[in-house]
Amino acid sequence: MKRGGLVAIAVLTFVMATCAFGQVSLMLKANVPFDFTTTAATLPAGEYTLDSRIAGSYTTILLQGDRGRSGVFLLTNVAQWKGPEEPKAELVFHRYGDRYFLVELWTGDGAGRQFPMSKEERELARGPSQMQVAAIPMLAR
Repeated sequence: MKRGGLVAIAVLTFVMATCAFGQVSLMLKANVPFDFTTTAATLPAGEYTLDSRIAGSYTTILLQGDRGRSGVFLLTNVAQWKGPEEPKAELVFHRYGDRYFLVELWTGDGAGRQFPMSKEERELARGPSQMQVAAIPMLAR
């Protein structure tokens, strides 16, 4: 029993060390001039800080409004850039009429994160509204 417990502790320690080693932190800011929707909530226009913890292909991002208001946690996946040049540091939104939906985050060094499509956006995408793309540059931190 003792030996099995030691093996379990050794495996757990290895897994925790591997996960901790693979994590990267990222802090970015953006001034969003319009209300927008994520999978978690609809947020008001304002300045937002994006604080992420990257581990493997998944990232948890805390999207926090100025003065600590309007904070939500969002799960993301790796985004693949298909353009000829590296993307700028920006937030990308889909726009249907006057509704905006957060869809991507680009850090400016070629790394990108993709946010899942919300239920509201899926419904609008099936309708007659034309989708447009709006990009907001990230601010220096």
